[in-house]
Amino acid sequence: MKSVDCDIIRDLLPGYSDKILSETSNKLVQKHLKECDDCLKEFQEMNKEIPSKFTKIQEEEIDYLRGYRKNKKITIIFSIIITICVLVIISIALFVYNNKAEYTYPISQIDAILVDNLPNTNDNTLLFRIENIKYNYKMFEHKETNENNDTIIYLKFIGKCPLIPEMESGTRTIYDFKIDETVANIYLENDNGEVKEIWNKNKGSIVQNYEKTYQVVYIKNTDFEEIQKLENDLKDNSLIEEVSHVYDREYESVIIVAKGSNTELNKLKIMLEELKIIERVKVIE
Repeated sequence: MKSVDCDIIRDLLPGYSDKILSETSNKLVQKHLKECDDCLKEFQEMNKEIPSKFTKIQEEEIDYLRGYRKNKKITIIFSIIITICVLVIISIALFVYNNKAEYTYPISQIDAILVDNLPNTNDNTLLFRIENIKYNYKMFEHKETNENNDTIIYLKFIGKCPLIPEMESGTRTIYDFKIDETVANIYLENDNGEVKEIWNKNKGSIVQNYEKTYQVVYIKNTDFEEIQKLENDLKDNSLIEEVSHVYDREYESVIIVAKGSNTELNKLKIMLEELKIIERVKVIE
C-alpha cells in the first residue's frame, strides 16, 4: 500500500531531481518510488538525457548569439573611436592651417588715416588708424637704414585664417609709430613687395588727417516717425558721434557731429544728400 498520494510525490519530483528537497521530503519520495512503479517511471523519464544532437544545436545557437552581441559591441566601440580620431585630426589640421597658412593682403585695399601727432618728452608718436581690412591679419613692424643713414619703417601685413569669411565692414586698428629725427619714411608693405607710403619726413603725412565736422541736415516737411527713423539710422553710422534734433520756424533739422577723414566725411555728405526726406546738407568745418 502506498504511503503517500502519487500527486503529491509528482509535485515533489522536480525538487527531488534537482536535490533541493529537505532530508525528510527526500526520504518520503525515495520510499514512495520503491513502492510505486508509475511514479518511478515518470521520474526516470524526467531525468533522461537530452539527445546530443539537439544539445549541440542549442549550444551553437547560444554561441552564435554571444558572438553576434560581442561583435556588435566591438563594432560600436570601434566606430566611436574612429569618429573621435577623425574629429581630433580635423581639429588639429584646422588649428595648424589657421596658424601656419599665410596669404598676401593687397595694399591697395588698406587705408591709413593719420589720427594725431602726439608730442612726447623724448620722441614723437604718429598715430594712424589702419582700416578696410576685411579678413583676419597680423602686423609686423621692421626698420631699415638707407645709404644716408635714414631710418625707413615698414608695417607689414600678413593675412591669417583665410577660412574666416570676408567681413561686411573692414576692421579698424590704431597703430602708433615712434619716430625720431632719423626716421625718413613710413610705409605699408605686403609679401608681394607692394608698398604704400603713409609718412615722409619732408612732406609730413601722405594721408588725410582724421578730422571732425558738424553737419546740419535740413529736412523736408515729413512726419515725426520718419525723422525718428533717420536719427536712429544715423546713430548706427560708425562715423557719427552725436545726433541731435532741432526745430525752428522754417525747418525741422538734425545736427550731426561726425568724425573721420576728409574722404569719409565727403562720402557721408553725399549719402545724406541722396536721402529723399532731406532738403539740403550744410557742413560746418
